[in-house]
Amino acid sequence: MAETIRVIVADDTDIAREGMRRILTAEADIEVIGEGATVHETIQKVHELRPDVLLLDLKWFADEGAGIEAIRRLTSEVPETKIITMTIYPHLIERARDAGALAALPKEVSKQQLIEEIRSVYAVPPPPPPSPQVVAPPTTPVEELTERELEVLALMAEGKKDRQIAKALGIAESTAKNHVSRILGKLGVPNRAGAVAAAYQLGLIGTERN
Repeated sequence: MAETIRVIVADDTDIAREGMRRILTAEADIEVIGEGATVHETIQKVHELRPDVLLLDLKWFADEGAGIEAIRRLTSEVPETKIITMTIYPHLIERARDAGALAALPKEVSKQQLIEEIRSVYAVPPPPPPSPQVVAPPTTPVEELTERELEVLALMAEGKKDRQIAKALGIAESTAKNHVSRILGKLGVPNRAGAVAAAYQLGLIGTERN
């Protein structure tokens, strides 16, 4: 039996929350377990319900910083909840990724793309729990990168931009951007050039991997 992805939907408009709820509840493997009508309520519900995924609006009642601050707080306090943001303001997307959102989507994204992104983010391994007794060796970037991320990384090394990567792999441009963002995070580098340099040093591209 497939696992159920538990989702909280958070937006400052009733219509947006109802629309997302209808889209998601039509999927057998997704359950909407709560809604947030304010940032404060959203943070409370995430702490209380511990969802797998939080679908979060970024601009709340004309405050562009509210969603960003919520991401920073929740990624620190409830790291097991994976955050996907949605916005009509493109300039907020990179800020959301920098704050800790695993995915940042424009609100005009299709229903199918939204559902696929939720499933993709849900599949990302959770952060390891802290252990006061045993310190596990750090996971190397080679182990952390998925096969899809390695494909994206190879295309980045060829100098391809997000749109070209999306076309080459047959995915949405927003999904390509999210893959790039995750690669930067896993390699611990600030930009695409750093990712490519790290990839060559680690033998992820340019040589045969064992």
